[in-house]
Amino acid sequence: MTELCFAEFAKYLQSAMQPPNDDKDVVELLLGWITDMPSVVDKKGNPIHLAPSLISDLLKRKVDVPKAIKNACTTRKMINEAKKHCSDMVIPFLNPVVSDDMFEAMGRAVEDDEIIAAKKKKELAILLENEKEAEFLGQLLIYVINRENRISNTPVVSEDIPLLAEADYECPICHAPLVEYVKNTPVKKYEVVNIFPSDISGCASEFALIPRPKRVDAPANRIALCRDHAEEYEIEPTAEDYVQLREMKDRLSAAYSLRVDINDAALEDEIQSVLYGLSRNNRRYETGGASAGCIAVRPENSSGEPLVEE
Repeated sequence: MTELCFAEFAKYLQSAMQPPNDDKDVVELLLGWITDMPSVVDKKGNPIHLAPSLISDLLKRKVDVPKAIKNACTTRKMINEAKKHCSDMVIPFLNPVVSDDMFEAMGRAVEDDEIIAAKKKKELAILLENEKEAEFLGQLLIYVINRENRISNTPVVSEDIPLLAEADYECPICHAPLVEYVKNTPVKKYEVVNIFPSDISGCASEFALIPRPKRVDAPANRIALCRDHAEEYEIEPTAEDYVQLREMKDRLSAAYSLRVDINDAALEDEIQSVLYGLSRNNRRYETGGASAGCIAVRPENSSGEPLVEE
């Protein structure tokens, strides 16, 4: 199924932007004017920082557009603001050589999308036909911000299984299941996050007093969380959140080690029981013992015929 999302929209635009047009430039152009609004903050009241890790995850469709940005883009006023932003800051910086190709490709993407309502498709098509490109981009930008960007039903990655087992396959914060089965295939309902973030450029002061691990991607610094809590932490990590996750990780690791030890001990007991049973049977046969109903074979008689006794 063809679907238009924020990542696809950004890539279309990137193909026709004049330099600088790296991933960071394009995402900041599309979302920076929204995150600059004083009212756009996370649940702790902190502004949304478009960190390189968030930009990368957005374009790789690993995460949704942050909720604070989504929540800000739900009014007619924001559609008008988006139109003005695109008119002032996007259209003038398009590459005139390939911009028509980009608009045509975007138009086809809208038409081929199986979720966009027919009425919305018609509205956007009319804007393009009437050469109202800024309004087309503004409306489509607000639309894709509100659409799901994260890829659904991604199969579980085998390297994540130890971390999932450690968490007992549920989010340690809200206890939501981390794996769901779709047509007998386990799919991800989680993200693995670095407890000490790999990128602290937007929150360096928060982590100034916290020692950085030698390897931020080491298993000891990673934890599996439900997507919502993973996204929340990766967007705006704080020292307080770090301490909570660190303590959770330590508890999970200790509990998992204990479960493994208990299972190993139970398995060892089972093996010993089996070996003991085999040993008893061997001793019985070695001493010539026979259970009732068994045939005992005795030495041959003088004629060479074995004496067989029931």
